[in-house]
Amino acid sequence: MSNNNIANRNIGFFQKFIVAILSLLPVLGHISITTIKLFGITLTPYRVFIPLIFFYFLFMNLKNGWSEFLLNLKRKYGKYNVFFVITFLAFMIYGLILLFLAPMVDKRAGLFELINIGLGFLMIINIFEISFIEGGLKLWLKILKIVFFIILSLGFIEIIMGFHLPFSRYSDPEILRYFSLQEKIINIATGLYYNENDYSAFIVLFSPIVLFKVNKKCRLLNFLGLTLISIVVSLNDSWICIIALLIGILFWVFLEKFSLKKIVLYLGNIIISHTIISSLLARFINKLNDYRYKKAKIGLDQSRKFRPKKVVGAIEKVQQQFDAANSKMGSLHQRTNTYLSSSLEMFTQTYGLGFGPGSFGNVIKQMDQPNLLLNPHCLWIEILVQYGLIIFVLFVLFILSLFVHIIKKYREKPHSLLSFVLTMDLVFVFVAFSSSSWLNSPLIWIPIGLSLIMTRKDINVLLDDFS
Repeated sequence: MSNNNIANRNIGFFQKFIVAILSLLPVLGHISITTIKLFGITLTPYRVFIPLIFFYFLFMNLKNGWSEFLLNLKRKYGKYNVFFVITFLAFMIYGLILLFLAPMVDKRAGLFELINIGLGFLMIINIFEISFIEGGLKLWLKILKIVFFIILSLGFIEIIMGFHLPFSRYSDPEILRYFSLQEKIINIATGLYYNENDYSAFIVLFSPIVLFKVNKKCRLLNFLGLTLISIVVSLNDSWICIIALLIGILFWVFLEKFSLKKIVLYLGNIIISHTIISSLLARFINKLNDYRYKKAKIGLDQSRKFRPKKVVGAIEKVQQQFDAANSKMGSLHQRTNTYLSSSLEMFTQTYGLGFGPGSFGNVIKQMDQPNLLLNPHCLWIEILVQYGLIIFVLFVLFILSLFVHIIKKYREKPHSLLSFVLTMDLVFVFVAFSSSSWLNSPLIWIPIGLSLIMTRKDINVLLDDFS
């Protein structure tokens, strides 16, 4: 068997089904469709199908015997796969040790977190394996792009109409009562996620997918997608995601060596969407809310009352955050204070060993200081504080090694697939500062899985398939 055809499997109906399921699980698999629990953990599609798909691939690799299996391992997996396994085994083993020994650990939350990290490990392997199915990765990205556009459109409608799906915290009566929002129209997009930060992080993390494989047939759709991303993130006031989106676009046009005309077109799209269009849309939303309020007030249904929700674009959001931080107020101040205080506490209390999985909230409560967030709101701080310096450095070195390898490959053979993965990796670094917690999210493993695919020994064959 030649290296150019390492364990390639022709894609049949069942393989297409596997690829389709695997493309849906990271973005839809967190939604619980039953109340069935195992050891106190709700069985979501993601938690059920990720292990099943892993065992399917394991069976397919073992069906020709151990000798062929070991031979394929040597052919398919290189040093970066070894680094990947070492990193995640260290993550899991050290996490389990801290789970039983560290005093600040919340045992249930810690075990839940380690299970999700383990599922992420299997998710990455599954993504890597579909790249060996003929046309598998192309189909996976195609379905993912379709789902992304559907969820993006859903968020756009949601932010205009103020209607929310059951998964949103704005559909939770207790949350609405706590924040006195029962009678308000909430023009915020949460999509299929719990809050606006998670949703904004999702659409910006996957924003490079609207740039990938731009051609005459889908150029207008891709351009529209980029516009919608910028508008929704702006109206959600997700200023970190806005910065991440802009950095991603700048990096993309740099890699693709766009002409000045295209650079102006893409950057102009982001800037105009973020400022002018989102501001005009905010005015339209407020007028729509006024109309709905007046109609409800004079209508027959007197029990329903609407209060117009002020929605403004995020044109001045970053400046506002810095101004507020100077007065020791605002999100930026709370975040930086949480990052610095929790990291310092980890070094002074555990000497760099970490507080253990699921411990962050307990650590913050124990510190009993003002202006601290109960959640880390940063993947890097989440890993550092909970798992310590060694695991943090190991994880960062693994991510950096993948990025550097892909950069070298891109310089050797420029390709839009490599540009796509590199852009997603860079966006991932900044988006990691947005959501409240990341280690329980299936989304963070996607960039890692795609990056690992780019280290395949026969990557040129895969790149030619996308040409």
